[in-house]
Amino acid sequence: MRFESFLGKWALIKGSCVYEQGSTPLDGQYVISAKAKDLIFEMIWIDHHGEHHEFMFRGRPNGLSFPFSGGELADSLTTEIVSERELNTKAFKDDIKVMEVKRTLSDSLKQMTVSQTVFLPDFNKLTNWSSYSKIIIQ
Repeated sequence: MRFESFLGKWALIKGSCVYEQGSTPLDGQYVISAKAKDLIFEMIWIDHHGEHHEFMFRGRPNGLSFPFSGGELADSLTTEIVSERELNTKAFKDDIKVMEVKRTLSDSLKQMTVSQTVFLPDFNKLTNWSSYSKIIIQ
């Protein structure tokens, strides 16, 4: 299976966010690029206070565990191409799944919905949803 349809720059669809954890961003972008065997995920957002944030990580889309320097939150990641329209990443701490991100493309491949679920120690979970439109650069 291939991941090319996920590559590119995606703009947050304002008003699309539903968060169970934290505050929804005012604006944001999601950039997915490929380098060698890795995918690079970059998230850029403006929080509800107007502050700019960025986060980046790499994943190898083969479903195998990959070391991750997430401090006390996570120590390994897996990234897996589930289908032509679904690309998932899971974060683990001491072999326990602590987070799962599902990226799902629309039929047109021009919109991406991202759900990020955090698994809490008390077995509860919190999910944040957001949708993005692909930015076409000509």
